Formats: sequence, structure tokens, C-alpha cells
Amino acid sequence: MISTTGIAGFTLGGGVGWLVRKHGLTIDNLLSVELVTAEGKKVKASAEQNQDLFWGVKGGGGNFGVVTLFEYKLHQVGPVVFGGLLIFPFERAEEVLKVYGEWVRSVPDELSALSLFLIAPPIPPIPQHIQGKRVFAIGLCYADDLEEGARLVSLIKALNPAADLAGPIPYTVLQSMFDASAPRGINAYWKSLYLDELDKNVIGTLIQAGSSFRSPFTHLDLIYLEGAVKRKGAEESAFQHRDKRFLVHMNGNWMNKQEETENINWVRHTWETLSRYTQEAYYLNFTGEEGVDKVKAIYGKAYPKLQELKRKYDPTNLFRVNQNIKP
Repeated sequence: MISTTGIAGFTLGGGVGWLVRKHGLTIDNLLSVELVTAEGKKVKASAEQNQDLFWGVKGGGGNFGVVTLFEYKLHQVGPVVFGGLLIFPFERAEEVLKVYGEWVRSVPDELSALSLFLIAPPIPPIPQHIQGKRVFAIGLCYADDLEEGARLVSLIKALNPAADLAGPIPYTVLQSMFDASAPRGINAYWKSLYLDELDKNVIGTLIQAGSSFRSPFTHLDLIYLEGAVKRKGAEESAFQHRDKRFLVHMNGNWMNKQEETENINWVRHTWETLSRYTQEAYYLNFTGEEGVDKVKAIYGKAYPKLQELKRKYDPTNLFRVNQNIKP
């Protein structure tokens, strides 16, 4: 959801974007890859060729080689979709988050929605009276009929957001909407987990976390999954967490060195507190430095099979500067 994100790492970790509920993860739309192995051999992997390797690169990260070519299945999108942001005062976060948690379960797969705690950036189209303030927002993308998109979003709009920035919008503009949160040179420390329910304890914890960061680049995201993600079987790729409902991203970002400790501590504390309400499972692309046990939880039940692949394609663990699968 940042337009400058590199597609290679994004894909190898799974790939969660605005179309995730309609078309699935990025790996679900991957047709083939070409990869250079630890031995320097160039191999192609697809559903017809080196199927084991193809399975492994779909969620196994950069553990098996350097991918030099990706081939994707494409979809017609837009060029205009119904999307954008609805921004609420932070004081209304509990009220709106409760409605959001119920509403997203009722919407069709064509509608993707995330909620987030952030400090509103001082840029257009954010209204000036909101800029620099702590807010709660809902991000939307309905990649189908615009009138139907407006109807589906009307329930949330009826909550009277402080800023209504949702409507017909070019998909490419929507895709760059959060670019201001990741300027060139930003420092980042991230963690993730999954949640299935938004009960009062979880909501209270999210609000506490959303109230306690100070960096204008830090944000706490709650991405609703299901839809096309859930329709794929766990055996079809190395990505195993298809039954999860919400992906939580603790996104600590800062520009100044003196803010580093504060942001890292915020991410760690938020992650530790929310971990009480979920089973151990994490998203590869939103993880930082993790121990062996946490890495195993990223890959879940796929880890033993991934180890076999690692022994086959990279037995000396040349490719190890990653969420590493030990041979």
C-alpha cells in the first residue's frame, strides 16, 4: 500500500494489498519465477516445472535463491475505483472500531478495508484542522461498480467522519495514498500478528497502543483479510495463515536517531500486549529480528517441508540474511 514498495520481496512474503480480498495474495497470482540458486544455476519454477520450489517461493521469502523474473496473472482494475480514507477524531476510536469490526464481516470480497491509528500528516487532501492530530481512520478500496461501492460504504460514512476522503479515485492515486508515511531515509521497526476477534479487551489494547506513540510516521494498522485469501488451501503455498481474520501491523517509523529507542519499545510493548489474545502466528513481510521459534511461527505447518527445500536448494545456507529457514 506504499507505491514505492519493491515487488520482489513483497511477493515472496505473500503480498497483502488493496485487492487482497478480491484477488488474493500476490503469490496467489504468481504464474512462474526464474531463480538463481546457491550453486549459480538458473532454474524456472511454476505449476508445471520444479513444483516444489514454486510452492516454497510463494511465502517462503528469499531462502532459496535470487529471483530474477516474476510472471504474474493480471486483472483488469479501474482505472477508477471507490476508495480512500474516512478520518475520525481519536476520541471516537472505540465507537468506530466496534462498528468496523462488525461491518467488514458483512461486505463482499470486492471491498477491502483496513483501520489504522495515526497522526494525520500535514499534506493535502487532509483538512488543515486535522493535520498533526492523533486520529483513527478507515481505508477503503472497492474495485467494482462505483455506485455499489458508495452504497456499501454508506454505513461507515453515516458515522460522520471528521474528514470524508472516500469516493471515486484513480487506483494509482489510492495506491500512493500512504506514501507520506514512508519518506526516503525513514527508519523502521515492525512486528505483526493475527487476530480473529475484536472483543473489548482487544479494542482497549489497540486504543491504548494507538494513543501512546509520538512519531508522526508511526502507525498501527488492522487489515481485514478473508475473502479470496481464505478460499485458497494451505497446501497450495508456503503461506499458511489463510484462516486468520485480521492482520495487525505495528509500524514503528522515525527519522531522527534519538527517536529510535522510543519507537522500538512501542512496537515491542504493543506486540507483547496483543499477543495475549492470539495464537503464535506472524506475517513474513511485517517482521523484524526474530528468534528461531518466532521464525517457525511465521511459516507454521509448512516449516518442515520448507526445511527439506532448503536442504535441496541451499544446503549451506548461503541465503541467510532473512527470516531464515535452517537447512
